[in-house]
Amino acid sequence: KDVAIAAVDSKSVRKQLYPDYKKYRNVDKDAVLEMVWSLRREVENDKLLPLCQIDGLEADDLVACWQIFNPDDVIVGVDKDFFQLPNEPDIFYHNMKSFDFNPFVEHLPNYVQELASQNFALYQILLGDVADNIPRLLAKGKQGKQQIEEVLKYDDFGEVDCWLLDNFGEQAKINAGLVLLPFYTYCDFDIYTFNDWFECWALGHYYDQGNWQRLYLKMQQCMLPNRVKQDVETLKMFSLV
Repeated sequence: KDVAIAAVDSKSVRKQLYPDYKKYRNVDKDAVLEMVWSLRREVENDKLLPLCQIDGLEADDLVACWQIFNPDDVIVGVDKDFFQLPNEPDIFYHNMKSFDFNPFVEHLPNYVQELASQNFALYQILLGDVADNIPRLLAKGKQGKQQIEEVLKYDDFGEVDCWLLDNFGEQAKINAGLVLLPFYTYCDFDIYTFNDWFECWALGHYYDQGNWQRLYLKMQQCMLPNRVKQDVETLKMFSLV
């Protein structure tokens, strides 16, 4: 079965939405970055696996798009963002102590577990992400619990975008653009109008396969040279060429 490696440069289009996105992520981590890029060069030069890079998108965007069209595949990684994908994908998640299937939500504080279980993307929008320098919107303490109760009611009626805008204004849309996978600009629901895109997500159409067909085809074209080399080497192994 094919295994895809998604690689990306440092020019994420998310920085156009929020210039401080991942501002502190790679500070003093030159050795780690060199190790990652060394592995990427090895895979690319030796064509060990299909390799995919789409300008402006991040690796998790491409993995997410792949999973939407290959729902039986298992994602192995340390990125909690994948829990927002539809159809409850199997995620082999590393929780810093061991690998396990889908344990992330179970370890959250009780008052946010229902939110994360019902709509993980909404959880990400409200809680932000310290690692990516995305601001938290949800209040803390009793007020935060009340906000969760309110937003879940609006989510049931497909009006969560209205609630977010009323409570947090433009920053709610920016947070959504930063955390949603795959990246929102590939959504066909009038990608040039931010409000329409936001409504597309709130109504539950965001992850429809048709919205992501263009990106998936682009990924397949990107991986084709490596896949051809891989197939030829396999044939040689069995003395078929």
